[in-house]
Amino acid sequence: MGFRKELLLLGFACLLMKSVCCFCESEEKGKCGAECAEDDCGKNSKKCISTNGSYYCQCDEGFENTKGIHKFKFQEGQCIDINECFNNTATCGHLAICNNMIGSYNCTCNSGYINTSDSSTTPHCEDVNECNEAEKRQELICGDKGTCKNTNGSYWCKCLKGYTTYDNERTPCSKLNCDSFTVRKPSQTLRGLADILSMMKTSCLAMSDSTVPGEGKANGEALLEKLLTATDSILSPGPVVTSADVSGLLGTMENSILLIGPQLKGNSTKMGTTETDAQIAVERGKTRPTGPLHLTNEFASLNTDWTTATGMGPYPGFAVAALLSYKNLEGSMNRSFEEIEKEDEKEDGSFQVFSKIVSVVVSNPSTQNLSSSVNITFRHLQDMEESREVSYMCAYWKESGAWSTDGCSQQRSNATHTVCSCGHLSSFAVLMALYPMEPDYGLEMLTKVGLSLSLVCLVLSILTFKFCRSIHGTRTTIHLHLC
Repeated sequence: MGFRKELLLLGFACLLMKSVCCFCESEEKGKCGAECAEDDCGKNSKKCISTNGSYYCQCDEGFENTKGIHKFKFQEGQCIDINECFNNTATCGHLAICNNMIGSYNCTCNSGYINTSDSSTTPHCEDVNECNEAEKRQELICGDKGTCKNTNGSYWCKCLKGYTTYDNERTPCSKLNCDSFTVRKPSQTLRGLADILSMMKTSCLAMSDSTVPGEGKANGEALLEKLLTATDSILSPGPVVTSADVSGLLGTMENSILLIGPQLKGNSTKMGTTETDAQIAVERGKTRPTGPLHLTNEFASLNTDWTTATGMGPYPGFAVAALLSYKNLEGSMNRSFEEIEKEDEKEDGSFQVFSKIVSVVVSNPSTQNLSSSVNITFRHLQDMEESREVSYMCAYWKESGAWSTDGCSQQRSNATHTVCSCGHLSSFAVLMALYPMEPDYGLEMLTKVGLSLSLVCLVLSILTFKFCRSIHGTRTTIHLHLC
């Protein structure tokens, strides 16, 4: 009985050895052979595992089967990347951003935070104290009139009275010149201009007195609309009477644009009314903007660069450039050509404004002597070519209330446009100079010679009819009387 039991155990062991193969092998024709061939499971699969007469595949870590099968054969799908950021399996936390990668992911701490752990998938994001870091670098990130205040993930600048960040909390404090909006005596002020000055000074003082983020916050777009609407009420009734009033209006508009520009939300703002057309560009950042700057509207276009618009002085964290056109102001400024007449080499010329009035405004505080000239292209009021009697010149309106060509020159001109180059900024226009027709000396000489010959011939005819008796008759007598 015991011998039969041993035989049964021996037979069972032989059967077991015959039917079970080693890892990644299978039985083939009674032998232990390979079941998993190379690339049976496709790309991104971790391993092929053989079973008794078969096999199965598993995806690498960070990948999953397209049909959601954990153990699969090649024909049952492929391994694709798992987007851990999309299916919320990432462990970045609320202070970091998840970045998916092929087969994995990593986490990047939000701006103002830094990862203090060694892991990029389970970060520990801590606030960066920008104020302390700037102090270590001996950098005045809020300017010399501001105090840095750290917050979670950021900081803000607290300015002294009279200074502002224009509600851009991380911008250095800039000095406000609210006195530029002081109302002069009513008898010396253009009607309606006092209202603009009062509105702008109120806005300026609100920012000047603000010490907490958000206080004194103004909507730049709304303030710009109010400014242009108020300007319409001044210009719509008719021409501005005096040159001093024109200068007062132009100066107020330029100062107002400089105050409004940094408060605008977008990098480019266009706004037009019945009397004005404004385009304002704003660049913000820790470094000075560079590159070309181009502003244009229906009446003119400006070509310069951001280096010119910013200047070489202390950088306030922003730069502003504006092109402001007046649609009907040329009639009020069609005078005060005294300085032009002195500068003009020709005599007896008369002048008139031949384009719309355009003001160019930039945040560069030194606009009287620019490092490089700016080019302004003007559209003529009428299509007219230059000639011996007509020429175009580029001029600007002086604060004293007169036109001048000093620092401006004409680059080129045709019937419709004139391109001006100026080394300073102000309010500009194209002037048309009209000259009396100059005599043609060649034609004048020909006329004198011809007249002289005619007189000589006439005298000879009279003498002939008078003294030649052989030809006397009724006809010659009539000719003599006609002479």
